[in-house]
Amino acid sequence: MMKLARVSAIVCACLLLTFCGHGGNRSAAKSVQPAAPAGTGSTAGSPEPAASPAKPPAPAAQGPTRITVAPQAAATPAAGGRAAAGESAAAAKPASAAFTGRETEYLMESGLAGRIIPSDDRIGPLQDRFAQDAETRRMYGLVDRFLTALSDRKVVQDSILPDTAPFLVRRLQGDLAAGYLPESWRIGRIERPDTVSAHMRVILIGSPGSAAGDIFLEKSSDRWYISGIQVEFAQLATPPAGGKPVEPGTPTWMNNAQ
Repeated sequence: MMKLARVSAIVCACLLLTFCGHGGNRSAAKSVQPAAPAGTGSTAGSPEPAASPAKPPAPAAQGPTRITVAPQAAATPAAGGRAAAGESAAAAKPASAAFTGRETEYLMESGLAGRIIPSDDRIGPLQDRFAQDAETRRMYGLVDRFLTALSDRKVVQDSILPDTAPFLVRRLQGDLAAGYLPESWRIGRIERPDTVSAHMRVILIGSPGSAAGDIFLEKSSDRWYISGIQVEFAQLATPPAGGKPVEPGTPTWMNNAQ
């Protein structure tokens, strides 16, 4: 009986040790759990939340944008004719026009004083080639181009009134063949007695002489033509009194000319 009791005690002790050993392993397994990230509030065994995308860095503080304006653009007035804000009064002024060639024959700007054009002592006030009237500008251009062609020994027949073209072309061709060439000229103020006719005084300057006369215009089919020329071209080759060549000189200036 004593031996049986000892054996039973040993068996019970072994079973107790075996049971306690398995329980300890389970407790150790439970304690080895990854710690949840700080501040996430997740518990052991729950899936971790996906990481939020990184925010782009805030742009660095920038100063005011600088805009460089070219001098010419700065001088252009804003819409409506007023200078833009911030522009000086000088920048709003239009640039003065530059003339080349025969400057003394054309108008000059005089601010609020009106137009100033030259006047010749032989034919009076010269015509403003930049007149506001479009018809006047067309007539001036017609005569100026015609005289330019004559200086190159050419007669522009299309600029002559068809009714008078045969006679006038024949006469001008004879003068050019004789060597009577205008080298420069002055066109006087255009006079218009009615809506279909006009005339002007002119001075043709050759070498060594000059000739003053008249050029007549006529309007036909809404177009201006040269209808007559009263100039003694032979005087262009005649030396003036004293044998000195003609000097155009500086004309007298007339203010507020029409």
